[in-house]
Amino acid sequence: CRLHGVATPRTFFPTTAAELAEAADELGYPLVLKSVDPFVRLVSRQIAATTLVRSRPELLEHATAWQEPFEMLAQEYLPSETSQDWILDGYCDGDADLVTAFTGIKVRSSPPFANAAALGLVEANPELVAITRDFCRRIGYCGILDLDWRLDASSGDGFRLVDFNPRVGAQFRLFEDDAGIDVVRAMHLDLSGRPIPLGAPIEGDRLLIEHHALAAR
Repeated sequence: CRLHGVATPRTFFPTTAAELAEAADELGYPLVLKSVDPFVRLVSRQIAATTLVRSRPELLEHATAWQEPFEMLAQEYLPSETSQDWILDGYCDGDADLVTAFTGIKVRSSPPFANAAALGLVEANPELVAITRDFCRRIGYCGILDLDWRLDASSGDGFRLVDFNPRVGAQFRLFEDDAGIDVVRAMHLDLSGRPIPLGAPIEGDRLLIEHHALAAR
């Protein structure tokens, strides 16, 4: 992101308790802890899910249960009070062209403040699509992508990329256009040499994960 001029929260990759303490001093509280790999948490159990840490004692409580080297990252927290969470799901073809893209607002997440959408709403955002299309071309990305962006009103940086997931997102079925295309169908058609029908996103569609949304409230 820094190399290609895409705004993103400050992020550190500490592997020891001392490095984690230094990162926390730099970032301040609250801060966000994440696993560096979505499958590492199935083995190491260091970070079970994206975790919001509000104080140094809370951070130390987490860290004392971990073995070095840590397999996690510490990231700047963008305040929910002044931010809005956006999702972009898409598919890039073999030329790194974003041929299918959907955008929506993450109204509520579970657990709260981070993680997967418990309530999502489809809303077109051409600016976000343009930023993502340019970024994918620059890095040569091909395949399905699931991006979390946060519109940070407090900093003036506009959209900041919080997560780039090179895979199908948990809420991908929120996004289907009026031609019946979602990101998985787009990829299947492209890889099997068939054209992807042109359709328009269905504005106002929503995805509600009932038990997660209730818990998040």
